Amino acid sequence: MPELPEVELIRRQLTDEVIGKVITEVIFDPENGNSLKARQTRDLEALLPGKKIIKSRRRGKHLFLSLSGDYHLMFHLKMTGRLLLRKKLDPDDEFLRLTLKLDDSRELRFTDRARFADVFLWDKQDLVALDQKLGPEADEVTPDYLQKALLQASETNLKETLLNQSIIAGVGNINADEALFVAKIHPRRDPGSLNEEEVANLIKAIKEVLEKDLSNGGSTIDSYLNLYGVAGRNQESFYVYGRAGEPCRNCSTGLEYIEIGGRRTHFCPRCQKKDTMTLF
Repeated sequence: MPELPEVELIRRQLTDEVIGKVITEVIFDPENGNSLKARQTRDLEALLPGKKIIKSRRRGKHLFLSLSGDYHLMFHLKMTGRLLLRKKLDPDDEFLRLTLKLDDSRELRFTDRARFADVFLWDKQDLVALDQKLGPEADEVTPDYLQKALLQASETNLKETLLNQSIIAGVGNINADEALFVAKIHPRRDPGSLNEEEVANLIKAIKEVLEKDLSNGGSTIDSYLNLYGVAGRNQESFYVYGRAGEPCRNCSTGLEYIEIGGRRTHFCPRCQKKDTMTLF
């Protein structure tokens, strides 16, 4: 669930808290961390102790701690992953998978209820490969770029196109629904059918809803907590997501729910009218 705003909030908090700190010990939880440890391509327990945390950064939904020795610890939280900063004597966290002990007696704890999230130690070559795989960040998207990308998209609808990380990095299911509502565009629209004005409005809407999410401390639907274990508040003011059957905040029409590409999709049938199909 954590999308771009939630990952960015954790990145900013990591910048405030752990830059300059040294990792002293790495512990895979013996009960929950075994499957995570088995997927490692490098021995984190041997390589990480002694490494200084130089920088925190984000690319799409990927979160990185850049370390001395030109290593980069990559976290992909996926559905239920959490990265929590705790004091040494704080109570154990549920679903703990990995603990990074720091030289200031605090710990970075990585938890994941669903066991889908990832942690890997990457080098510069891995970062370059990811950068080439992902599209531009949402705040870097230009109308010319997006117009061309939508015309060339292989997806048959706009919702799935926005979730394609090679087109725009970091936009997830929640913020795609919210942005399409703000832009007044139906999620099933053909991506190649948008005109220049609609493309410009969509870019503006994406940036608006991401900034709203950031300002509200993220969205906590199920599992997201920030670095300090605090839930977000953005879900309290969603425009459409998760509000099927409730009145639209603009026109009071009942909001609807459909599935597109297996993803829950929410919209207002009045504010987001789909173009009438024609054979002529």
